[in-house]
Amino acid sequence: MAWFKRDDASTANAAAAAAPVAEAPETAAPDALAVLADCCRTHTRAVVACFDVGTIAPARFAGLTERDVLLEMTVPADDGDLPPLSLATVSFSHQRRVRVFLATIADIAPGSPTTPAVLRLRIPGEIAGADPRQIYRVPILRESALPAWVATGDGRMLAVRAVNISVAGILVEMPAGQELEIGERLALRLVDPERRTHMEIEAIVRRRDGRKYGLFFPAVLKDGEIEPPPALRGLVSDLESEWLRRRVPDTEP
Repeated sequence: MAWFKRDDASTANAAAAAAPVAEAPETAAPDALAVLADCCRTHTRAVVACFDVGTIAPARFAGLTERDVLLEMTVPADDGDLPPLSLATVSFSHQRRVRVFLATIADIAPGSPTTPAVLRLRIPGEIAGADPRQIYRVPILRESALPAWVATGDGRMLAVRAVNISVAGILVEMPAGQELEIGERLALRLVDPERRTHMEIEAIVRRRDGRKYGLFFPAVLKDGEIEPPPALRGLVSDLESEWLRRRVPDTEP
């Protein structure tokens, strides 16, 4: 796991300086563009996380183009730490408020001894104001800990393997021979064995890596805030507790 704590301050390099603040895609909300543009002008500090590979690293906003937002990494990083097409979480402070967004990694330009690596992310459609800890993805240690099914467009219910989950989305592995389309909306059923309850939630397919699909829960975003349903919050909390119990050794005699 790449876990970065060192914060080597750097100035904007030529690549970032050459990236003008431009009009963004129509899919991005105007308020999100305004926040990104302001952060790029002030080189706001941020934390970039890619939980697919376990990376958490500091960065600075550096530039905005028609499709992408650029961040300078303030520690050494490459495409092994932040793989292209993976989903990244970016948290930062803007106007004394914690902000967070999810975005697809386009690529990362390698750095040198004198210049930082530059991460290029697709401009997010929305930026939420929330505690970034909410979107931490909890690994599912046992398949029986979170039974899950997806409802396909033809009405079938397919059992899938849950890989990790947060209050904003889930990574699932589809059965061999079954595929989902990027952008597809579907119903997801989750069972909470601890509480002996189940829930259904709408999900959107955001990305794919082989048989694994990243699904986003659009219902958790309300007026720019992450507000997960109580059942989902409780489910994630139960799974996080199990994960922590298994990570911390039993110290009792």
